[in-house]
Amino acid sequence: GPAPSSNPMVKRDFIDPMQALHGVRQALNLPIKADGAHVEDMSEHKVMFKGTSGALSDPTAKLCYMAKEDGSLALTWRVETDIGDNWLLSYMDAKESSKVHNVVDYVAHATFQVYKWGLADPTEGKREIITNPWNLKTSPLTWLSDGHNNYTATRGNNAIAQYNPDGGNDYENNYRPSPKNLKFEYPYSPDMNPPKTYIDASVTELFYTSNICHDLYYMLGFNEKAGNFQVNNRGQGGKGNDFVILNAQDGSGTNNANFATPPDGQPGRMRAYIWTRANPPRDASFEAGTIIHEYTHG
Repeated sequence: GPAPSSNPMVKRDFIDPMQALHGVRQALNLPIKADGAHVEDMSEHKVMFKGTSGALSDPTAKLCYMAKEDGSLALTWRVETDIGDNWLLSYMDAKESSKVHNVVDYVAHATFQVYKWGLADPTEGKREIITNPWNLKTSPLTWLSDGHNNYTATRGNNAIAQYNPDGGNDYENNYRPSPKNLKFEYPYSPDMNPPKTYIDASVTELFYTSNICHDLYYMLGFNEKAGNFQVNNRGQGGKGNDFVILNAQDGSGTNNANFATPPDGQPGRMRAYIWTRANPPRDASFEAGTIIHEYTHG
């Protein structure tokens, strides 16, 4: 589409981000209060709103172009608001605070293709596509946010899951699936070989089962005060910054799985290995009983 004749980001002929937030609140009737809130710069043309209430994490806004249906470009403030049931990216016109060009709801499209809770292993049933599997009473930030950052990969307040073929400790930089529109839907069958060909499905399954464990055990009393695994404890007691590091197809061993449990405030670590005694090899991430057993060690 036709590009603007000049760069409006340089000319600064656009509404300020606080106006954009107020415009989104009014247009979408969001339960966010911003009286007394202020703006903090995060990077060039990106800000965070501090002092709001009603959102699970501080809203942000980023100045960016959006392609309209006619192919032309509109300068917008992309306002991000996570209110639990909806995690919205709202594209507010940067010149008119009453015009919202588009809204993307991440939460409404978060799907996981997995063996549903209750199936011990792939022999007991088929995989299903499940939408928003978290329990907002036990994971109010969802599984894909820690209250400070919203993620599009297998990472959140309770756990971070990734491929770890060399068995090392540098999990932050390891590969993890990050699908478009939060659709964690990947092919898998027990006959697939070698295991790395279905690593996306493996990491997704491990992330799903471990988060279900978090939510279930929370209801049974393994909460913040009891020393559970969470980055952000939201003022509920205990020590934070200790999600579970989930290593799928970990290369440090075979035919097993294990869980390292340091004191509260330090991340736990689960390693799910490949079972090489089977033909084709089996992936421990798909053995729910194994993952539940290891998580219980936490």
